[in-house]
Amino acid sequence: MIWVILMSILFGVSGGNATYYQIMDRNAYKNNAPYQHYNKAWHNWALVRDISGVGLGVTIALDAVDKKSLLIAGSDALLAGAINWTIKDGVYNTKLRRPFYYQSPVTPAITEPYGTWYAKTGTLALALLFRILLEER
Repeated sequence: MIWVILMSILFGVSGGNATYYQIMDRNAYKNNAPYQHYNKAWHNWALVRDISGVGLGVTIALDAVDKKSLLIAGSDALLAGAINWTIKDGVYNTKLRRPFYYQSPVTPAITEPYGTWYAKTGTLALALLFRILLEER
Protein backbone atom coordinates (compact mmCIF):
# COMPACT_ATOMS: atom_id res chain seq x y z
CA MET A 1 0.00 0.00 0.00
CA ILE A 2 2.83 2.43 0.77
CA TRP A 3 4.15 2.13 -2.79
CA VAL A 4 0.70 2.92 -4.18
CA ILE A 5 0.61 6.05 -2.00
CA LEU A 6 4.12 7.14 -3.01
CA MET A 7 3.51 6.56 -6.72
CA SER A 8 0.18 8.40 -6.46
CA ILE A 9 1.89 11.39 -4.88
CA LEU A 10 4.55 11.40 -7.61
CA PHE A 11 1.84 11.10 -10.26
CA GLY A 12 -0.11 14.01 -8.75
CA VAL A 13 2.91 16.28 -8.31
CA SER A 14 4.16 15.64 -11.82
CA GLY A 15 0.66 16.05 -13.26
CA GLY A 16 0.14 19.38 -11.50
CA ASN A 17 3.49 20.69 -12.71
CA ALA A 18 2.91 19.43 -16.26
CA THR A 19 -0.47 21.17 -16.37
CA TYR A 20 0.97 24.41 -15.02
CA TYR A 21 3.86 24.52 -17.48
CA GLN A 22 1.65 23.53 -20.40
CA ILE A 23 -0.67 26.45 -19.74
CA MET A 24 2.26 28.83 -19.22
CA ASP A 25 3.80 27.61 -22.49
CA ARG A 26 0.60 28.10 -24.47
CA ASN A 27 -0.01 31.56 -22.98
CA ALA A 28 3.56 32.68 -23.70
CA TYR A 29 3.43 31.26 -27.22
CA LYS A 30 0.20 33.02 -28.17
CA ASN A 31 1.53 36.32 -26.77
CA ASN A 32 4.80 35.99 -28.74
CA ALA A 33 6.77 35.85 -25.50
CA PRO A 34 9.74 33.55 -24.89
CA TYR A 35 8.24 30.15 -24.19
CA GLN A 36 11.11 27.66 -24.55
CA HIS A 37 11.68 27.42 -20.78
CA TYR A 38 8.00 26.57 -20.22
CA ASN A 39 7.97 24.18 -23.15
CA LYS A 40 10.96 22.23 -21.87
CA ALA A 41 9.59 22.11 -18.31
CA TRP A 42 6.17 21.04 -19.60
CA HIS A 43 7.58 18.13 -21.57
CA ASN A 44 9.95 17.05 -18.80
CA TRP A 45 7.13 17.02 -16.24
CA ALA A 46 4.83 15.28 -18.74
CA LEU A 47 7.44 12.54 -19.15
CA VAL A 48 7.68 12.09 -15.37
CA ARG A 49 3.86 12.06 -15.18
CA ASP A 50 3.56 9.43 -17.90
CA ILE A 51 6.26 7.19 -16.43
CA SER A 52 4.82 7.51 -12.93
CA GLY A 53 1.35 6.74 -14.32
CA VAL A 54 2.62 3.48 -15.77
CA GLY A 55 4.49 2.81 -12.53
CA LEU A 56 1.33 3.44 -10.54
CA GLY A 57 -0.60 0.98 -12.69
CA VAL A 58 2.10 -1.65 -12.26
CA THR A 59 2.21 -1.00 -8.51
CA ILE A 60 -1.56 -1.43 -8.19
CA ALA A 61 -1.45 -4.62 -10.25
CA LEU A 62 1.41 -6.08 -8.19
CA ASP A 63 -0.37 -5.21 -4.95
CA ALA A 64 -3.56 -6.92 -6.16
CA VAL A 65 -1.68 -10.01 -7.33
CA ASP A 66 0.25 -10.17 -4.05
CA LYS A 67 -2.99 -10.03 -2.05
CA LYS A 68 -4.90 -12.14 -4.62
CA SER A 69 -7.79 -9.69 -4.58
CA LEU A 70 -9.54 -7.56 -7.16
CA LEU A 71 -11.07 -5.63 -4.27
CA ILE A 72 -7.56 -4.56 -3.27
CA ALA A 73 -6.96 -3.37 -6.85
CA GLY A 74 -10.19 -1.38 -6.76
CA SER A 75 -9.40 0.19 -3.40
CA ASP A 76 -5.86 1.01 -4.57
CA ALA A 77 -7.29 2.69 -7.68
CA LEU A 78 -9.76 4.65 -5.54
CA LEU A 79 -6.97 5.72 -3.20
CA ALA A 80 -4.72 6.69 -6.12
CA GLY A 81 -7.53 8.72 -7.67
CA ALA A 82 -8.22 10.58 -4.42
CA ILE A 83 -4.54 11.35 -3.91
CA ASN A 84 -4.13 12.49 -7.51
CA TRP A 85 -7.24 14.70 -7.39
CA THR A 86 -6.02 16.43 -4.26
CA ILE A 87 -2.30 16.70 -5.03
CA LYS A 88 -2.51 17.59 -8.73
CA ASP A 89 -4.98 20.42 -8.18
CA GLY A 90 -3.08 21.62 -5.12
CA VAL A 91 0.27 21.74 -6.90
CA TYR A 92 -1.27 23.53 -9.88
CA ASN A 93 -3.01 26.06 -7.63
CA THR A 94 0.07 26.80 -5.53
CA LYS A 95 2.19 27.26 -8.68
CA LEU A 96 -0.32 29.97 -9.63
CA ARG A 97 0.03 31.48 -6.12
CA ARG A 98 -3.47 30.49 -5.15
CA PRO A 99 -4.61 28.61 -2.03
CA PHE A 100 -4.02 24.84 -2.24
CA TYR A 101 -7.78 24.09 -2.38
CA TYR A 102 -8.71 27.00 -4.67
CA GLN A 103 -11.86 26.55 -6.76
CA SER A 104 -12.20 28.47 -10.01
CA PRO A 105 -15.46 30.39 -10.27
CA VAL A 106 -15.37 30.46 -14.08
CA THR A 107 -14.25 27.01 -15.23
CA PRO A 108 -16.67 24.81 -17.17
CA ALA A 109 -15.17 21.66 -15.57
CA ILE A 110 -17.85 19.32 -14.24
CA THR A 111 -15.88 18.37 -11.12
CA GLU A 112 -14.87 21.90 -10.07
CA PRO A 113 -17.95 22.61 -7.92
CA TYR A 114 -17.22 19.41 -5.97
CA GLY A 115 -13.52 20.15 -5.47
CA THR A 116 -13.88 21.76 -2.06
CA TRP A 117 -11.28 21.13 0.61
CA TYR A 118 -13.69 19.00 2.63
CA ALA A 119 -14.74 16.93 -0.40
CA LYS A 120 -11.14 16.23 -1.37
CA THR A 121 -9.96 15.60 2.18
CA GLY A 122 -13.02 13.49 2.94
CA THR A 123 -12.62 11.40 -0.21
CA LEU A 124 -8.95 10.91 0.56
CA ALA A 125 -9.66 9.92 4.18
CA LEU A 126 -12.43 7.48 3.21
CA ALA A 127 -10.33 5.90 0.47
CA LEU A 128 -7.40 5.48 2.85
CA LEU A 129 -9.64 4.07 5.60
CA PHE A 130 -11.23 1.61 3.16
CA ARG A 131 -7.80 0.47 1.97
CA ILE A 132 -6.49 0.09 5.55
CA LEU A 133 -9.55 -1.96 6.53
CA LEU A 134 -8.96 -4.27 3.57
CA GLU A 135 -5.33 -4.66 4.60
CA GLU A 136 -6.41 -5.92 8.02
CA ARG A 137 -8.65 -8.71 6.75
